[in-house]
Amino acid sequence: MDILYRDKQCIVAQKDAGVICEDTCENSVPAIIRASLGVDTFPVHRIDKVAGGALLLGLSPAWAERLRSAGFDKEYLFITVGTPKEAFGEYRDLLYHDTRTNKSFIVKKSRKGVRAAVLEYKVISTKENLSLVKAKMLTGRTHQIRLQFSSRGTPLYGDRRYGGAGDKTALWSYRLSFVSGGKEQTVISLPPSDQYPWSLFSEEVSSI
Repeated sequence: MDILYRDKQCIVAQKDAGVICEDTCENSVPAIIRASLGVDTFPVHRIDKVAGGALLLGLSPAWAERLRSAGFDKEYLFITVGTPKEAFGEYRDLLYHDTRTNKSFIVKKSRKGVRAAVLEYKVISTKENLSLVKAKMLTGRTHQIRLQFSSRGTPLYGDRRYGGAGDKTALWSYRLSFVSGGKEQTVISLPPSDQYPWSLFSEEVSSI
């Protein structure tokens, strides 16, 4: 696992798809870092298991909480099946996550467990009925990107849970901005350009 950034307060690791964020098994980011670097880490945020990319972790529970409280910006790259109707815009929904089925749903009315889900997006390129999209997260809800785009008829490639065709979910945490050591830090993580469907958009990704 690549370490993209490290200081006295935190680490940014490049999580592989299929690896979990929570320190509950050997196939988790904290366990892999512990085995390779000999330090304990505590996720500041989470990334879906099916996704990859930059993950911010504190080097203590206190640092993780400080980083979380200070706020940070997350941007994702992903590939949709089909093309969003508008080339850029904002999606705003009410989202409910069912912990029993680990699946999220968009609902019309607020009730217990329902939370606002908001993101801004821009379509970068479209090829072979697939679209490379960039999104900035204004909230961080479980499966938010996957559900919001699927509900509008453009599911993520490979995301069979929400109706996307393909083998591996094309979702990547590519940019993190946060404050650590008294300075604003920005870390970039690029998806694997040699893997389909990312390979279709290798030039576009490298120039973002």
